[in-house]
Formats: sequence, structure tokens, C-alpha cells
Amino acid sequence: LRGLQQHTEIHFTISSKTVVTIRKILTKTKTHMDEFLLSVLYYTYKDCTNASIMPILLSGYGRDNKLYQSRVAGIIGLFTAFYPVLLHPKCSLTDIPSLLSFIKNQLR
Repeated sequence: LRGLQQHTEIHFTISSKTVVTIRKILTKTKTHMDEFLLSVLYYTYKDCTNASIMPILLSGYGRDNKLYQSRVAGIIGLFTAFYPVLLHPKCSLTDIPSLLSFIKNQLR
């Protein structure tokens, strides 16, 4: 992870009313929570830094959720893969549906 110079942790609490609103947005836009949160992160990053490109390192664990519905007694280990992603939407920050769509399509 050469070049990674800063690490920031942010902790926050979301009200139950906000959770209901987020679930409605996810259902209406057919967006997953990780895509929604990356959209929010990009929105905040761009608003605070005015940078149009946001480099981010995503990680995956090599196991699909469907696997957990199967018998996993004989499986040992966990494989982690890191994926560098450059988020660079071509839409305005005021166009939230387009931002969500861009992030969703870039990650899939």
C-alpha cells in the first residue's frame, strides 16, 4: 500500500428516520448500501476538496454471500483482495440520481 499517507476514521450515528429514508432510496434506485455510501463519500470529498477524482482502495474477501447459505464446514481461510478505484463521475453533485448510477455502474 505504498503511497497511502493518511488514514482518517469517521464515526457517526444515523437516526432511525434517516435509515428509513436511505432504505427507500436504495429500493427505488436498486442500489446496494456500499454503492450508496461511496456516493455519499464522493459527494463529501468533492465538496470539501474540490477535487474531481477520488482515489480509493476497496477490499473484497473472495466469498460471495450465497456461499454462506451453503455448507462451509470444510472451508478454511480467508482471502483478501484489494481493488484500486478512481471515482470520477461526469455529473454534477446536484444530480444525485446520476451520481448514484455512475458509482453503481463503475463498481459492477
